[in-house]
Amino acid sequence: MQVHAASGLLLAVNDSPSLESAGGGTHWSLLAVALDQGSAWHVDSLGGANRRVAQALTRKLAAGLDRHLALRPAPAAPQQTNGYDCGACTVSAAQALWRCPVADWRPPLRCLQRAAGAQAMRREVAAWVRLAAGGTLEKE
Repeated sequence: MQVHAASGLLLAVNDSPSLESAGGGTHWSLLAVALDQGSAWHVDSLGGANRRVAQALTRKLAAGLDRHLALRPAPAAPQQTNGYDCGACTVSAAQALWRCPVADWRPPLRCLQRAAGAQAMRREVAAWVRLAAGGTLEKE
């Protein structure tokens, strides 16, 4: 992947203390990086629960790309209302930002207002799993 040629990056952030073992961590959030703006937006459905991890990832990414990146909290991040929807919220936010031009990734990140939300994202993912299993997008 040619990251230097990209205008934006969407990175899933997990709080696992280990890069070597799968299945660790308790929380997912999203880092949306607008490279031309030098901005990294942290979209966290639990306020700032993953802030420390997002800060570390932003620093490493900035060093690897040899450019300054300012980490900012996403002002319109959808918030989860339980202890298990962080993954669905992360995918929903990523989908909303992916559909929006990177040039529009500016405060207040209005693109996030189009995020489907956790329940709708769970239904959409379930439909795609059914399709991948040889079924249809509709519930059978």
